[in-house]
Amino acid sequence: MVLFYTAQLAPERSEGAKRRVKLNDLSHTYRNTAKISKSRLFVTKVTLICTVRLAHQRSECDKHGAKKDYFSHR
Repeated sequence: MVLFYTAQLAPERSEGAKRRVKLNDLSHTYRNTAKISKSRLFVTKVTLICTVRLAHQRSECDKHGAKKDYFSHR
């Protein structure tokens, strides 16, 4: 409601509309950067999951006194 009245009172763009346009321009300009950041987050997440699984396997092997072949379970 506030933006609607502000836009009516001031024919130029309201601050919120200006900010939205600027963000849209930035998202078009830096689209590849956002994709790279997403893929890096995915790789980090997968690496963390694999590390936790390996640590769990190591602790299970250590509990049972098995030989230190941690990758044989895969």
